[in-house]
Amino acid sequence: MFENTCQSDIWVDHEAVEFLQATDEEIDSLKQLRMIQLKQRDAPSNKQAFHIPSMIIDNFLYHGAIEHARDIDLLDKLNIQSIIDVSHIRLNRNITNRYNVLWINIQDDFDVDIRQYFNQTNEFLEVCKTNNTKVLVHCRKGVSRSSAIVLAYLLRSYFNTLREAYSHLVEQRWIATPNDAFFLQLIRYEKDLRASSLIE
Repeated sequence: MFENTCQSDIWVDHEAVEFLQATDEEIDSLKQLRMIQLKQRDAPSNKQAFHIPSMIIDNFLYHGAIEHARDIDLLDKLNIQSIIDVSHIRLNRNITNRYNVLWINIQDDFDVDIRQYFNQTNEFLEVCKTNNTKVLVHCRKGVSRSSAIVLAYLLRSYFNTLREAYSHLVEQRWIATPNDAFFLQLIRYEKDLRASSLIE
């Protein structure tokens, strides 16, 4: 149970930590974020089903897996018109011809610089919001890559801290867990946003 888990017990990806030369402060932040997910995972009230995308922002932002993006009936039922695909698998033409799709071809690996895409995906999402267009963000399983993209947007546009943004995300989709390298990049992204006074 989460109550018996202390921060020192949280395992981190040491390969990612070494590759990104994470500081002790960043590792501590990483462990705090992973504890948030563990707490939500173990919550007795958590009965989420993932056969449909998770709604992260009411009537606007959905988060899911590739099978959701391939399901035209589901997309139309939810009135989703735009898609951000951050998997290494390109959607078929019957999807890309029908919907507004931004494809970013990346792997779920510790050496991937996902942060370089945050401005592009944030801008895409902001345009969708301004145009009252519902959007699905997905990767293969809707766990790591897409979670990082959603978190970057939540942090930039809705919350003042990454911990607040992640708490909100896992309340809606408890399996949302960026890999540790992506989490570390988000931690640094938060610092840069704060230094630039883009968040308080």
